[in-house]
Amino acid sequence: MAAAAELLMDYGVAGTDISFEQGEFDAVMEHGGVPVLAMEAKARIEGADGLLALLNSLLRPDTNARTGANSNHRRKYAALLDMAVRGPVTLWLVADGARWAFHASVTAGTLQLTPCTAAGALHVNPTSPSPRTSRTAI
Repeated sequence: MAAAAELLMDYGVAGTDISFEQGEFDAVMEHGGVPVLAMEAKARIEGADGLLALLNSLLRPDTNARTGANSNHRRKYAALLDMAVRGPVTLWLVADGARWAFHASVTAGTLQLTPCTAAGALHVNPTSPSPRTSRTAI
């Protein structure tokens, strides 16, 4: 909820643009009916249920499938792949002490995650910045 509040309060995203518990993700932001941001929040960075474990599964789905690892991670990979096929989408992984943003795209049917730079990490408004804030990236 804190990360969603950041989108609302710090970046002027309209509450109606954020859907909570949307499919496999904790929150999804859409523009014109197309997902542009998928957010997954975890309590911690480390550990089997942390951000690093999820990120490793998203970066190496073949390893994840061979080892029979976390089916939740496989479902998130498939959902993010489906979103990215429709157009550019940002994956925002959040936890206490972490806000990681990645551009998700599809190349030859495979999900590609590219870390966003600090200067333009998380684009939350595909049109213009909100009059309440001049920041459009986290």
